[in-house]
Amino acid sequence: MPIPIGVRSIWSERGYMRAVATKRPKWRRSRAIAPVLFDVEDAHYGPWASALSFVLAEMPDLALTALGEGALQVAEHQTPAGVRLAMVDSYGEIARLLEERGKEGHAQVARRLAGDMAH
Repeated sequence: MPIPIGVRSIWSERGYMRAVATKRPKWRRSRAIAPVLFDVEDAHYGPWASALSFVLAEMPDLALTALGEGALQVAEHQTPAGVRLAMVDSYGEIARLLEERGKEGHAQVARRLAGDMAH
């Protein structure tokens, strides 16, 4: 299945393909010895990229599972405000793609998850 033009532009804007090819995560540990999951540059693209793959594969339930996992990590761990905002935007992109495919209920859940992260 070819990648839709809109998705290609999202990948291009976010530099996702370049990031995957060139970055190696450098995980840090906080003072409490707990991993700081979204402290790595571009690590927050994981939930978005997973959800995007599931949307393109027509598996909207799994897309929401990926987004939910990302939102859970943000809720449980310190996450910089800039990362949160980037995730809110990316969750909005997934919601738009779900809506375009007639999955309005799924899109509403994605938007609710984005709203929860914005606070």
